[in-house]
Amino acid sequence: MYMKTDEFGLQKIKRWIKGYLIAAAILFVFGIIYEIFSHGVYSAFMWGAFLIPFIMGAVLLAFVKNRCSSHPEISILPGDMLLQLWGCGVASLTAGSVVRGVLDIYGTTNSLTAVYAVLGAILSAACVSIYIAGMNAAKLRAR
Repeated sequence: MYMKTDEFGLQKIKRWIKGYLIAAAILFVFGIIYEIFSHGVYSAFMWGAFLIPFIMGAVLLAFVKNRCSSHPEISILPGDMLLQLWGCGVASLTAGSVVRGVLDIYGTTNSLTAVYAVLGAILSAACVSIYIAGMNAAKLRAR
């Protein structure tokens, strides 16, 4: 669930950050192209879809990486399982934003799009709570 704050762990986090930045760039270009062909109809969900992997993925993981590299004695990095759980939450929120944007541009609504937000919030909250519990356990062990 967790990785040590060593060079291997920091490199793995860098790869995840790079992936989130690539996803954000692809979504940004997709949103622009989709709205070019939308005949003047715009959606904030489509425009903002790239912000989800950028902020929740790249910015937050960069914050965790920098915090852990500055305090390696009491810090742990999220491991593969936590990173994948977090990625599922980010992917759910992103997919929900894109689907909602498509429906807004099309001119219709669907109540099932709320499932994406609820699922993404549950997955993200589970990941954060597990990571915080691990950080607290690491601090107790360091004492």
